[in-house]
Amino acid sequence: HSQLQFGALIGIQELLGNVAGTRDTYRAVSHCTVIRFSSALFKAFLENNGLLSHMGSVMDKVEFLRKTRLFAEQTTFQLIHIAQQMEMLTVPAGGRIVIGAGQQLWLVVRGGVQLTNGGEGAVVLVEPTDFFGEESYLTDEPSGWQSTATCATELYRLEQATINKIPIVLWRMLEEHDKRVKQLRMVS
Repeated sequence: HSQLQFGALIGIQELLGNVAGTRDTYRAVSHCTVIRFSSALFKAFLENNGLLSHMGSVMDKVEFLRKTRLFAEQTTFQLIHIAQQMEMLTVPAGGRIVIGAGQQLWLVVRGGVQLTNGGEGAVVLVEPTDFFGEESYLTDEPSGWQSTATCATELYRLEQATINKIPIVLWRMLEEHDKRVKQLRMVS
């Protein structure tokens, strides 16, 4: 069960060709107004304005974000805003992920990332739909982690200063950071 928020587009994935048509049933949990328009008309609008491929790319990112523990409960509007800020990077097996200055959150799409404490062994394995880099949003101290791809890995990098203003996102980043700091202390 999931709830669609204000501004959600029902059927957008079918329009973009990402999934086969569904026969889902939707139930209003409060008063709402629905606008129904032809998918062909909407697709023509997107094509005529050069937005179809951009919309497809953004909606693919939104679908990925919905699968993550960090962003799953956000509204469509929030997810679209976040998705537009995400940059895809591919790192080969054994490649280091260089975390630059400033706030950067990394989301693993495919593959895996090993976080180590200065060469003393693997401490944390970050798997698809999970994240790392949360400490850049929570502290002013440099990261104590070294990040290495365990295999060919696809990641999204997000450099958006406002994501820690979303209460549930901040809470989940704090939880993960606390867990990792405890693991770091156990190894040290």
